[in-house]
Amino acid sequence: MQKDREIILKLMEDPRASFTQIAKSIGSSTESVRQRVKKMRSEGKLKLYATVNAKEFNKRRCTFILNVPIAKKISVLKKLKSLPITLEIHAGVLSNIVILDITTDDPDRDTHEMLDTLEKMGVEVKEIFESELTYFNSQGVIK
Repeated sequence: MQKDREIILKLMEDPRASFTQIAKSIGSSTESVRQRVKKMRSEGKLKLYATVNAKEFNKRRCTFILNVPIAKKISVLKKLKSLPITLEIHAGVLSNIVILDITTDDPDRDTHEMLDTLEKMGVEVKEIFESELTYFNSQGVIK
């Protein structure tokens, strides 16, 4: 449809444009634009993404290699998921090794806090390492 194309072109020009702004520029109602965008998204014709300039963030990643007894694994994973920090958890089904990544702007503070938390859970920390977050896009690495 022509209106769908016009909406897509406006979003490509300015992904932050409001439905009202788009509606005015293509001669349509705000509700019509909202409904068309919703429909295109539900049909998989339109995907909206945010592009992050990683250079603007001063974040570090701390990775913990954990040895979690299989019998305690489910309860430990639930406790880890409930923590109020940004983390990724990687755990195999039949393995006692869990890899825990936290994203932080203060690695010293957050590493010590995580070590305290893990000690209280009775989890053995086998190794810890820290790295800068690296982001990739289709053109390569963004640092």
